[in-house]
Amino acid sequence: MAARSDVRTRLLDATISVLDTAGPEAATSRAIADAAGENLASITYYFGSKRELVDEAMITATRRLIQPVVVEFAD
Repeated sequence: MAARSDVRTRLLDATISVLDTAGPEAATSRAIADAAGENLASITYYFGSKRELVDEAMITATRRLIQPVVVEFAD
């Protein structure tokens, strides 16, 4: 069984990917779970709801986007 952080990371990455490639209309819970290779209930288990997962995925994507800029300015 995968570690908790691995499942969370897969769900976050899958959410970002589905939103990026298919758009918000196609970002159903099932599409996200399938893309992550996880069961549908894992969304609720790890995030409480699809909405909370999407919110966290957007925060994660934003952090990933700005991290290189932060590092550059820190030097």
